Amino acid sequence: MTTASDVREVVTMRHGFVAERDVLERLWSIEARGASFVITETGFDVTPQGILTHGDRAFLLAHLDEAKRIVNYEADDPQSLCEP
Repeated sequence: MTTASDVREVVTMRHGFVAERDVLERLWSIEARGASFVITETGFDVTPQGILTHGDRAFLLAHLDEAKRIVNYEADDPQSLCEP
């Protein structure tokens, strides 16, 4: 049986890109505090150094694949992640 905690909320962005809502909102929150996401060969870095809280780090590590997908999508279409 599927419970409410098993269901992931998603957001459909431009061009049909689908992202997990909680990961998208956390990335927006980090960005709102002045962070930038820099694409690297292995994923991304967050600048300036020290801006992430321990909670941010734990969340991003737990959702790393989805966070990488979203950050890479943002890099391809910088206007796509603006909140409505």
